[in-house]
Amino acid sequence: MSKQDVKSIEQKTEEENGAYKWIVLGVVLIGAFMAILDTSIVNIALAEMMSVFGVTYEEIDWVVTAYLLSMGVIQPITGYLSNNFGAKRMYIFSLIVFTIGSALCGMAWSRESMIFFRIIQAIGGGMIMPISNTIIYQVFPLEERGMALGIWGIAAMAAPAIGPTLGGYIVQNLNWRVIFTINIPIGIIGVVLAGILLKETEIIPSKKFDFIGFITASIGFASVLYALSEASSKGWDEAYVLAILAVGILMLILFVINELHITEPLIDLRIFKKRNFTFSMISVFFVTIGLYGGIFLLPLYLQNIRGYTALQTGLLLMPIAIVTGIMMPIAGWLFDRIGARPLALTGISLMVFSMYKLHGLNLVVSSWYIQFWMIIRAIGLGLTMMPVTTAALNAISEPKMAQAAATRSLVTRVAGSFGLAILSPQLEHRRIFHFNKLANGLKQGEAIVSQTLNKLQHGILVNGNAVEHLQQKALVMLYGNISKQAMANAFGDTFLLVAVFCSLGLIPALFIEKHPDKN
Repeated sequence: MSKQDVKSIEQKTEEENGAYKWIVLGVVLIGAFMAILDTSIVNIALAEMMSVFGVTYEEIDWVVTAYLLSMGVIQPITGYLSNNFGAKRMYIFSLIVFTIGSALCGMAWSRESMIFFRIIQAIGGGMIMPISNTIIYQVFPLEERGMALGIWGIAAMAAPAIGPTLGGYIVQNLNWRVIFTINIPIGIIGVVLAGILLKETEIIPSKKFDFIGFITASIGFASVLYALSEASSKGWDEAYVLAILAVGILMLILFVINELHITEPLIDLRIFKKRNFTFSMISVFFVTIGLYGGIFLLPLYLQNIRGYTALQTGLLLMPIAIVTGIMMPIAGWLFDRIGARPLALTGISLMVFSMYKLHGLNLVVSSWYIQFWMIIRAIGLGLTMMPVTTAALNAISEPKMAQAAATRSLVTRVAGSFGLAILSPQLEHRRIFHFNKLANGLKQGEAIVSQTLNKLQHGILVNGNAVEHLQQKALVMLYGNISKQAMANAFGDTFLLVAVFCSLGLIPALFIEKHPDKN
């Protein structure tokens, strides 16, 4: 064979590999988009679920928290599963489980059944994200990963923003259960395409599974997050809350000790010796709280306080999805040239400032004001998450890539669960605080109360109501106005807390290097 023939074959192989990597990216985008979409599309239906299942704010948030927490529990073992059974095989398996879980969620008859089915759904969804990351890193060279993950990030970051729009349309025009059953045909398509188009990755068998690591990590993370949620709502003086927290901390300590002293750990904690990986993950943790805090709070505020329909809420949030989608590949392009640190510092600062501006929410703030600052937040989010994540994974050598991707996904899921566990009870506490404050203020101004009641009574009388019921109806209306204003103030306070969490991500972002040592 001549040198020209060899060169021709090599060129053809290179072209085929070049086309294949983009095919891979397209296939894994299907699963990633579905898994992340379900972290936000459900939020738009929470108000409907509260009514159907007869539960409160604090009770319904576990439909979201259970999903995030279960994803966090399953993700540590995805590195082991990918290495031992192949990334393609595990990706297909995760899609099947996710699709089955979605079908079950569509049939849920109570809050408890919904939470249980969401856990099944999360087992599949939790594996999709790190496995898709691993597949992308194996087919794309280092110099193209920024752009590849920028495109992948359209799914990762745009899905939470698209969720409210799509969910709003479904809830208003179809049925809230369709937000789950719509995943069935998409999941089937994803499985078929993955089976036909993906090539199996190299299998790196481990001698044994780290059962101790899996058990201690699962119990530890679940216990700590549950304790935080219960303590925020019931107080730290509850003995069972302190007991659960103690068990969680003990399990996590045992997990760390175990991982550092066995030859084949579930998660190789030594990857945290890499400066970029460690600081990037700390920054991602705090920014993710801001991400999930925003997509959880705003739909509830718009629907329950401002009276928006699910579709109106989704349409208001649609520009956020568009901006996020535009920013992700731009951030990838910039990352390949200037690195993660300047992008992260700029992006996080925009997120913090936008969340701070939303702390002034009330009953009359314009929708344009909300939309503008949420778009600024979307720009900041797009500039931050993909570059910081890529900087973290670029610091890790190929043999440990699957574990690093699983660890990254675990950090985001724990952060999301932690954020919801803190923010939901905080919302209720601030509501009670503002209600008492407003009520006490009215008691101190009896003249104002009397004038207000007279105006309300006059309005009711004009509408043809019986005179003997005027006083009672006026009091009910006044109580409702106070309660609504208190809730609006509580949302504003909670957005301020989200801004504080986001700001903590600035400090570790300062220490991210452009060209890390990858030994």
